[in-house]
Amino acid sequence: MNKKSGNAIRVLAPSNGGAPAESGKNASRSRMFLVAVVFLLLSLLLWSRFFNLQVIQGPEFARMAERQHNTGETYVGQRGSILDRNGNVLASSVETYSLSARLSEIGDIKESSSFLAKTLNRGEDKIRAILARDKRGFVWVQWGISDRQAKSIAESGLPGLYLHREQERVYPYKHLAGQLLGFAGRDNYGLEGLEASFDERLSGRAIRRTVRRDAGGRRVYLGGSQDRSELRGEDLQLTIDLHVQFFAETAIAKTVLDSRANWGGCLVIDVKSGDILAWAHYPFVNPNTYAAYPANDRRNKLAMDALEHGSTVKPFAIAAALQEKLVTPDTVYDCENGSWEIHGKVIRDTRPHKELTVKQILLYSSNIGAGKIGLALGAKTYGSYLHKLGFGLRTELPLVGENPGIMRNPNKWPEVDLASSAFGQSFSATTLQMAQAYLCLANFGERKPLQLLLDKTLRSSPKAEKRVFSAETSAQMLSMLKSVVHEDDGGGRFARIPGLEIGGKTGTAQKAEKGIYGDKRVASFVGMVPADKPEYLVLVVVDEPFKNRYGASSAAPVFKEVTMKTLAYFGHLPDPSLATLAGLTPENALTFDPTEYAQSMARQDALLRSRSYLPEQEEGLRGRREVKEALQPKAEPKSSIRTVPDVRGMDMRQAVEIFAVNGVLPRILGKGAIVDRQTPPPGTPWPDRASLAVQSVQAQDFVLWLIENY
Repeated sequence: MNKKSGNAIRVLAPSNGGAPAESGKNASRSRMFLVAVVFLLLSLLLWSRFFNLQVIQGPEFARMAERQHNTGETYVGQRGSILDRNGNVLASSVETYSLSARLSEIGDIKESSSFLAKTLNRGEDKIRAILARDKRGFVWVQWGISDRQAKSIAESGLPGLYLHREQERVYPYKHLAGQLLGFAGRDNYGLEGLEASFDERLSGRAIRRTVRRDAGGRRVYLGGSQDRSELRGEDLQLTIDLHVQFFAETAIAKTVLDSRANWGGCLVIDVKSGDILAWAHYPFVNPNTYAAYPANDRRNKLAMDALEHGSTVKPFAIAAALQEKLVTPDTVYDCENGSWEIHGKVIRDTRPHKELTVKQILLYSSNIGAGKIGLALGAKTYGSYLHKLGFGLRTELPLVGENPGIMRNPNKWPEVDLASSAFGQSFSATTLQMAQAYLCLANFGERKPLQLLLDKTLRSSPKAEKRVFSAETSAQMLSMLKSVVHEDDGGGRFARIPGLEIGGKTGTAQKAEKGIYGDKRVASFVGMVPADKPEYLVLVVVDEPFKNRYGASSAAPVFKEVTMKTLAYFGHLPDPSLATLAGLTPENALTFDPTEYAQSMARQDALLRSRSYLPEQEEGLRGRREVKEALQPKAEPKSSIRTVPDVRGMDMRQAVEIFAVNGVLPRILGKGAIVDRQTPPPGTPWPDRASLAVQSVQAQDFVLWLIENY
């Protein structure tokens, strides 16, 4: 506004001054519209995305979520246990953990290796080698880790390590009945022995269940009951008695080691029931570490190895002849003065005889006499008796790989084979088949099946003719078998037990090699107690003994030891003082703690295994094993022995060497190979060196009597 001469002048705005305000309002409206359109488009996009996720892809995502949070898992029940007749657990399954690694998820290999090495007590270099493999792979780090180790790994938080709950088969008594039990693999399937035979029964049932997991993969809910007891496999209870089994294993192990044999076995049978109380093998096999043993040692040889058993077969030929009324115990046969030629083949006896009765043929174990009895029977008749006794047939026991033996059609036997089959050559049988046949004699001619299981629904039932020999014939045979043990010149004298009547038969069979019989032998003894009405039957076999090569010297002492301890354990020894001699009394046997037994067997196994085996270097013994008697008590040198040593039961050569080292050359009486008696008796004061210098005089004072070996 201007002022002039006191008059006010007003300056007015132009008439179009409202246009800018209107333009601003329009711009605001445009911006709001644009924002609305954008929001509308975004909303449409969002709703279209929702529609796609919920309607179009929704079902698929729902299925994916279901698979992620509700997954199916297969559960397998625990494998059933194997028990002895008294309920002691011979095999059981326990839950354990195994550790795996996903190599692509492992972070610091050095850190993980160091931690696992300390936790698992393994070398760090070995763990690192496992974790440093192809990064894309999956590897097992260790099976069978303890709960404490599993907890430590779970709490470590190290990436890429995964724990898996599994079942592990455990054999608490280690090698006890190892070949019979067999073993189960890591997948919990039975692979050998009874574990394989009864795999379907022992295996737990498998079911598939739905498991709810959270986003981290942790189980939060298990549909249905979590009690898996109904899935558990059935138990298997054997007729085996843990105590008797231990007696048999200890005795056969000592004999195999002392005689430097390939292997040995022992069966103990309750005659009345047919129950097998012991099934022992040596070398031992610990099923807990079965992979550490060669396949040959794991074989159940008592059921799988067919052998020619030799003279232990003679009682069956004689019993058949008695049954057919062809002979009596007093029938006389010409035994050809020890050498008999038949169709160009020569059959020999170990001791020459001219005429022997049937009873004497068994007593002296004459091959010629038995061969002539076989010829009198004829192939068809004798073969039918062998068949009824179970030779050439598998037993009814549920055993994997049982051998039926080798017995050709008797109708095609030439006379030489017929004669030799009567004394245990020309056909082969397992030790189990021999047990089946002798069980028939012990039951007075009535065939009774061997039993290995207590469950009545699983026990064997006879499929062959029950009556093989009459009670009269069987009684005659039992009487003759008693004479083999108790007569002064019988071959079974080393099986005698004071106060008891024992019936038995020794056997020493040559083994065929490349079509001919060589120098290798199978030594055996079968014994029954009491002889007149047997309650227990014990069979012992020693394969290829290098020392004590005859059944009388290697197998019969095993029978004596096992029988004495078994009778003491059951309280059946007639004289209580004999229990002390057996190293066991009924009182401490019946209260013996199985845990102590396990510890005792572990010590015994360590003792026996510590005797290392070395390849034999002597000519003709290549491939055998020689025992290094590292833990034997160190006796004073033989040259300083102050009393006359006990050489009874030794090989003649070994006995003579012992005396020769001490300056004595004893006189030898008899034509056998085993020392029966000696004079002066053991323990007699040894003569002084001055008198020993007169060999011609001293030799008259030292005499060794030998017995024949069968």
